[in-house]
Amino acid sequence: MMMMVMKVKMMMVMKVKMMKMMVMKVKMMKMMKMMVMKVKMMVMKVKMMKMMVKMMVMKMMVMKVKMMKMMVMKMMKVKMMKMMVMKVKMKVRPPPGVSAGTLPG
Repeated sequence: MMMMVMKVKMMMVMKVKMMKMMVMKVKMMKMMKMMVMKVKMMVMKVKMMKMMVKMMVMKMMVMKVKMMKMMVMKMMKVKMMKMMVMKVKMKVRPPPGVSAGTLPG
């Protein structure tokens, strides 16, 4: 009789131990999941950062291109102005051959 009781008690203790183990395992699993989630979050953050950097670089590039265009436009304007000045000078000072024929004097 005593043996049976002891056996039952042992069984109960074992069961409790098993249960505790299970709980621990579940806890561990949860912890693992949390860790994985954290890692995933970190990866996402890194990806976001990379995206942001890419966007920034793109913006910078666009700005640079715009600046370049502006510079080209300015250059073109300067060239146009120079051309205009040249034309005006040409008009003011016609070549000698033409002047002799057309101008009175």
